Amino acid sequence: MSMPTDQELDSALTKAKEMREQGEDDDFIAKAFLSHHYRLVRLEHVMEAAGHFLHSGSAPREHQLLIKAIDEAKAAEYRPGQARDDGQSVVI
Repeated sequence: MSMPTDQELDSALTKAKEMREQGEDDDFIAKAFLSHHYRLVRLEHVMEAAGHFLHSGSAPREHQLLIKAIDEAKAAEYRPGQARDDGQSVVI
């Protein structure tokens, strides 16, 4: 399967947001899509920062940016005890 074009992705994200806002996401497809897209963007930042770090000869500034990108990617995940949209707590 080919990747969606930028226009197709923007359209899908817009539709998913509308579904969530209008309460038309009974199977949580829009929620899952939006969540995974949010996390994917942060993981792409990690890959970019890792590439810069490796090509910089392990420079301290690039190392700091890589650590920051990793921390942001981790923050995009739920943590044990954290409330979810449905009011439940995450149990791992």
